[in-house]
Amino acid sequence: MFSNSQIPDFHLKSGKQTQKLNNICDIERAVQNGMISPHYLVKNATDRLEAYVDLYLRRRYRRKPLCRILYDTLIGYEIPAYTKVINRRINISYCHTYTGLEVDLVIGDASVAIEIKSSEEVMNRHKTGLNAFKEEYPDCRAILVSLDPITRPSSGMELIYVNDFLKMLWNGEIF
Repeated sequence: MFSNSQIPDFHLKSGKQTQKLNNICDIERAVQNGMISPHYLVKNATDRLEAYVDLYLRRRYRRKPLCRILYDTLIGYEIPAYTKVINRRINISYCHTYTGLEVDLVIGDASVAIEIKSSEEVMNRHKTGLNAFKEEYPDCRAILVSLDPITRPSSGMELIYVNDFLKMLWNGEIF
């Protein structure tokens, strides 16, 4: 980490102006405003950052409400946390087809496929991605995690209530 006096004499070009890096490098400002130059160079970047994040989230999650994003994220982060605690390296990926079908998490060499739904009642349409994945990988364990409070088997897959899933995960019962 450089202090302001140790920063090499680089130059940034911003339109017609050129400023020395050591004249604009301010760690507090970088932490507060971020390092994207339109945000970094203004004194208070709050409005710009809010607009930037809003635009990013709209593009990234066009049709997903925030609660669904947070629910998906909770489950998605719990699995890598578990693998770190048990000190086991496991490949975690996702599957998205050209036809728009997806599976949120694929564990290992397709040994477990997990779809995450924030629905309180699992419907057949929620199972579409997992069903397609099961056709391609018939030996995989297919799990649909949801807010549906009844954990049960269903047509070659497991429908697991989120609290039950987290208990099963941390008890080593998922993979």
